Amino acid sequence: MFDWQVECLSNPKVLIDCQNLLYSAPTSAGKTLVAELLTIKTVLERQKKVIIILPFVSIVREKMFYLQDILSSSGIRVEGFMGSQTPPGGLQAVHIAICTIEKANSLINKLLDEGNISELGAVVVDELHLLGDPHRGYILELLLTKIKYTASKLNDLSIQIIGMSATLPNLKMLADWLEAHLFITEFRPIPLIESCLVGDKYYNKKGEHIGMLCKSNLKEIDDDSVLLICLETIKSSCSVLIFCMTKNRCENLAQSIASSFFKLGCMNNEQGMILREQLKTSSILEVLEQLKGCPVGLDPVLKNIISFGVAYHHAGLTFDERDIIEGAFKSGAVRVLVATSTLSSGVNLPARKVIIRCPMFQKQPINILTYKQMVGRAGRMGKDTKGESILICTPNEQKIGFDLMMGDLDPVKSCIETEDKFMRAVLEMIASQDVCTEEQLDLYSKSTLLFSQQSLHPSQNFLLNDTLKELVNYELVRIQKDGEEIRYVATSLGKACLSSSMSPNDGISLFCELQKARQCLVLETDLHLIYLVTPYSVSNQWNNIDWLHLLTLWESLTSAMKRVGELVGVQESFIIRCLRGTNKNNNNQNKLNIHKRFYTALALQDLVNEVPLSEVAGKFQCARGFLQGLQQASATFAGMVTSFCHQLGWKNMEMIISQFQDRLHFGIHSELLELMKLSSLNGVRARTLFNAGFETVASIASAEVNVIENALHKSVPFQSEKQRDEDDMSDLRKRNKIKNIWITGYCGEHEQIFKTKMSEILSNDSLQLDMLSIKTYYAEIKKYFGVNLSYCNDVSLAEWLLDSEEKISTIADLAFKYCDLDLQKMEIKIDNQIKSYKSLNMHEMNCLRAWCLCDIVKQQEKKISQETLVMEKILNTEIQVCKILGDCEYHGITVDKDLVSRFLIDVKNSQEILQKKAFKICGYHFNFNSSKDVAKVLGLYKGRKTSTRKSVLSAHNSPMSSIIIYWRKLNSILTKSLYPITEQACVYTEDNRISPSYTMYTCTGRISMHEPNLQNLPRKFTIPANYLCDNESCDDVIEFNCRKIFRAAPGYVFISADYCQLEMRILTHFSKDVTLTRIMGSDVDVFKSIAASWSGVPEHEVDEDLRHKAKQLCYGILYGMGNRTLSQHLNVTELEAAYFMDMFYKTYPSIKVFTASLIEECRKKGYVETLMKRRRYLPNINSSVPSKRSAAERQAVNTTIQGSAADIAKSAMCSIQQSTSSRLILQMHDELIYEVPVNNKQDFIVILKKSMENTVRLNVPLPVKIKCGQTWGTMEDVK
Repeated sequence: MFDWQVECLSNPKVLIDCQNLLYSAPTSAGKTLVAELLTIKTVLERQKKVIIILPFVSIVREKMFYLQDILSSSGIRVEGFMGSQTPPGGLQAVHIAICTIEKANSLINKLLDEGNISELGAVVVDELHLLGDPHRGYILELLLTKIKYTASKLNDLSIQIIGMSATLPNLKMLADWLEAHLFITEFRPIPLIESCLVGDKYYNKKGEHIGMLCKSNLKEIDDDSVLLICLETIKSSCSVLIFCMTKNRCENLAQSIASSFFKLGCMNNEQGMILREQLKTSSILEVLEQLKGCPVGLDPVLKNIISFGVAYHHAGLTFDERDIIEGAFKSGAVRVLVATSTLSSGVNLPARKVIIRCPMFQKQPINILTYKQMVGRAGRMGKDTKGESILICTPNEQKIGFDLMMGDLDPVKSCIETEDKFMRAVLEMIASQDVCTEEQLDLYSKSTLLFSQQSLHPSQNFLLNDTLKELVNYELVRIQKDGEEIRYVATSLGKACLSSSMSPNDGISLFCELQKARQCLVLETDLHLIYLVTPYSVSNQWNNIDWLHLLTLWESLTSAMKRVGELVGVQESFIIRCLRGTNKNNNNQNKLNIHKRFYTALALQDLVNEVPLSEVAGKFQCARGFLQGLQQASATFAGMVTSFCHQLGWKNMEMIISQFQDRLHFGIHSELLELMKLSSLNGVRARTLFNAGFETVASIASAEVNVIENALHKSVPFQSEKQRDEDDMSDLRKRNKIKNIWITGYCGEHEQIFKTKMSEILSNDSLQLDMLSIKTYYAEIKKYFGVNLSYCNDVSLAEWLLDSEEKISTIADLAFKYCDLDLQKMEIKIDNQIKSYKSLNMHEMNCLRAWCLCDIVKQQEKKISQETLVMEKILNTEIQVCKILGDCEYHGITVDKDLVSRFLIDVKNSQEILQKKAFKICGYHFNFNSSKDVAKVLGLYKGRKTSTRKSVLSAHNSPMSSIIIYWRKLNSILTKSLYPITEQACVYTEDNRISPSYTMYTCTGRISMHEPNLQNLPRKFTIPANYLCDNESCDDVIEFNCRKIFRAAPGYVFISADYCQLEMRILTHFSKDVTLTRIMGSDVDVFKSIAASWSGVPEHEVDEDLRHKAKQLCYGILYGMGNRTLSQHLNVTELEAAYFMDMFYKTYPSIKVFTASLIEECRKKGYVETLMKRRRYLPNINSSVPSKRSAAERQAVNTTIQGSAADIAKSAMCSIQQSTSSRLILQMHDELIYEVPVNNKQDFIVILKKSMENTVRLNVPLPVKIKCGQTWGTMEDVK
């Protein structure tokens, strides 16, 4: 095993705890071995089944044979599920199932539907980057989402997801989505040398000229660069793989090379001698004999080129031809293989040299992923010491070639966002009975990669709600009421889509088609039934049809076959219009698809009537391999249609169609189906035995051997005994050939990890620890080393202080800024080997990052010392706060899971009651989240976009508007609070604690929270009971208090300290307004007093509405609100808002003077400063664009006030930390919540109040309100 494989498998979480694993390594680095070892461990130790998912049928077959060869002796049954092939006994009788993506999804659906998902232990996904494939990626995402969701829902279920892929830019995001351990290596055992050939000049990956193409003196070569490279490689006893973009180019280039080899081989010069020595005549003859034995015989073109060690490989070849050519290339009989790009991802055929003939396909540059897969074929493990790839470009294509060599793969993005694909995702989970309520569906949708990438809660809800509506509308799902709970249950049609692995849209189309066929089915021929099992996708596979040929075929059809065509929609007039080229209307796409399907059905009818494949291909003007692919696709689709009919209970249709899966697969009449149960028979042999009177398996079993032998002799041409003897010797040599497996080993000594030493270093106060980001690693260091960090320096925090934008700098960014090092482009010499930044392994990367960090710190410290004298003091405070928050994340806060569950149910039930009331009032169902629907219900919709925000609904003042307000409030609690909290709480089993993450890198300096954001968790609110019960005269209210779900640990109590009107007091301090200073200095209701002095009324006459307006005005000034925003908050017109603002400034003139002077000073300096002298630069303060300048002016005021409030809160946190050992559990901006032992409660309250009130000295006092309680939602004031 390689070092990286050992390191990857050494993680106990992966090996023992069965944590999901995502790892990335270059081609030929040995990725599959890691997955195979985990697979064997799952089967043998855990006694669970494993599903291995591969992208193509050819790779599935190859993998199946390989694992059967090494595991069958251990009693492990390995089978392949692909196309129309399903092993006897199905998944139940298999230990390891190797499948294509579609088959794997079908197997998962079946396990879920039957309740046997616990039998599955692991799912291995090769080529995980296919998640981003626009055609099949959504099925893979759907499959993984189902596993992820089901595993998270069932505590006793442990399904390990093992994903492997090439290096992608967003592997970390994929690992986070799958909750997987991520391992990345750039190790490649066979070095790959990539180059670009432009004319006769070679260039390396960096675009540097590295050499010239060796010319030949022979005129037969004609300066053909491809031929020169082929000859040079063959001379070294190696093979060449050439990629062309089309099938025609493959065949033409292969014939050209073979023709040149023929000419050179006839010469008596050095080149001729080399070719005659290198090309193995006996092996080539053996390959030709194998091709003769194919059902389609030996193709003349293949015969001519293979005779000279050259072959082509593309989708136009039959399966048998492809298998034989692949084997010939692996054995060395074929030395030059010209292939289309599909071979690079479909078959593992490595070669010493890979030539890419052109960087363009259909006038567009080829995909970088395709290029990477092509060059990845270079270098054979165990045979070559290096691999070489050559991209041939014209001078005009040089830039494209360089971009391909130097480019990175595109990040993987979810492909499930379209309505049809998301509909399938939802339907399959409902139909498998794994989810049935909207709450479960919402949690399920949040398990998708789409949700992980977007994190858009509202859009996700809209998509889910719209999808459920569509499913109900299409009769795929029905609504079932279980008491007050609404459940979604799949109809027979929905179940049919699930069992047949069909998308909802295709399922509905098939349903309509079959329903029509049940009423009128033409059974005079097989054509109508074959048309029904012809897949819809064939229309995309036929590029161009010869419409004249189709017209000729149509005219030659029997009346019965024409009747079939007319029933399904074939029109002679349409064929003629296409023939004339006048049918360009996009509306005719459906008709075009019908005609292509009918054309395909005619070809398939000939195949099931046992017309030879080559004859049918000639008749319908298509490649043999293409037709064979359609045949196998139709066989698979026939099985899907059979399952579809079975679920619908259409027994007659099921019985009629069921025969066509095997008939299409083998290309036989129905009478041969019985004989084809014998795996050793093909269509030709079965027909021979049938004609000889053997119509059943039993008749063959009871027959004499000699009689069977005589019958089979008639199915093949006569050959002489001499030839037969030679064939037997060849077969004998093949059987006795020993299989060689090249295995590398590496000796190394074990290493001791100095955990104790590291703990001492990390906690040593005499050392300064330089870190990129303290908080990122704080929890992990505390967890694994059990120490609190010593004196630290946080580079990211320092950078944020210098440039307070909301971003986190990377090492590469900082190295470029401070050290003038471009890590992405620089060359790094390690052990006398030149490497690029991206090719470094983990240890090398960490060493380089640490080295860069040291230099960055030196340069950064110089810059900080040049800024202001207080910058170092500010940085020390921020670092201390960072440690406190890291400790806060480490400990988390306890969640009462039982209470959360009950609260979830209460909120959902309340939502449903409100929905029913609303539907009853308006008389029909509508979407509460749709502004358009709500506006229509309230009579506000006037044919254009209408706002239905809360202020509009409040102004409407009707029972319906109140219901909508309450429903939306409950929905917001569910989606933004309860669901995220519940999701994270379920991950933690110990103490039921969740750990929200804090962010310090905000423009104002305020500390924000996410995953989940508890700072936005609403306080308790009430809904009148008459909205939630039948008694409309009831005056009671029903209380909802989300904060009750958070409780203190046993023996502890929550204590919170909240600054009273902190930002208003800071504004008063800066403005020195006399009236405000008097109000702030007295023990009164501040906002009531402000309202009284502003409105000119006695304080006792100030009502709640006036107090609310005063409060909104104050915060409008603090947050820099304009008249429009303020009018929306106060629910008044813009003119009234402007008047209120003007009156406020007249009452407190010092505020306007302060804000004006602050903005003017900012214009001069370019920055504003907070109370603690922390700066924020505002480059747009002098912008010529009015909107940008106004925004900067508002930011200047906001940052000064809000940033100063953040400074005070941070200073208080540090002061409390130094005075007591109690831990902070929530930082709520101006409010700090601590978890304190009950015995220390009184002492801590004294310290807390004193520390916070005396943190800074302002012109006004800083009173603090103290609360205490067992839960966050029930804390009471402490006097």
